Amino acid sequence: MRRDDIIKQLDPIFAYFHLASGFISALADLIAGSGYESAVFKLLLIRLRVLQVLGVEAVKQKEFESLSGSGIFSMHLAGQGFNLRVLYGFMPDRRPILLLPFFERAGKKATDYSDRIQEAERIFKKEKELHSDGSNSNE
Repeated sequence: MRRDDIIKQLDPIFAYFHLASGFISALADLIAGSGYESAVFKLLLIRLRVLQVLGVEAVKQKEFESLSGSGIFSMHLAGQGFNLRVLYGFMPDRRPILLLPFFERAGKKATDYSDRIQEAERIFKKEKELHSDGSNSNE
């Protein structure tokens, strides 16, 4: 599936969520042409529904976890041929904001994604500042 087609399909999925600037493009870049786009979509829909319904309490579910004291959380999407993480937080209005998607690599050293957490924290801070100014960052 082409990148532009992926973006068109993802757009309505994210209607409830805040999105960091560039989130949809980054996710589309990760999965475009991979052959597992539909599997990622199915799993993403399931995870997002859990996140929408449970909010912060989603971390009680197996594929969700809290990563830092600064309000960064992780959603895990794994299937045959892919192993993705989506880092997210919660905006002042309590809606989740999807911050940063990336491939999680196998192996002890490779699963340390502290650099990604720091990047998500920077994005989160910026997005909260934009939100407090009345801006909406959805693509």
